[in-house]
Amino acid sequence: ELLLTNTLVSLFAGVMPIPGGIGVSEAAIAFCLTAIGIPSATAAAIALVFRLLTFYLPPIWGGFAMRWLRRQAFL
Repeated sequence: ELLLTNTLVSLFAGVMPIPGGIGVSEAAIAFCLTAIGIPSATAAAIALVFRLLTFYLPPIWGGFAMRWLRRQAFL
């Protein structure tokens, strides 16, 4: 069920004309999780934490990595 949820949300967010599916993905994840029986408050928390870890934080880590690579003259 979770794999299907993730696949459907990715497909849905991909066809929406919103860059990165911001807001759309969170709402769709929460909706799908609620549809499979998870309480709505828990589903919303799961959706926000999932998107935080997979979409919002990686650019920050990449910025630190890019700065380190430039200091070491690898780039």
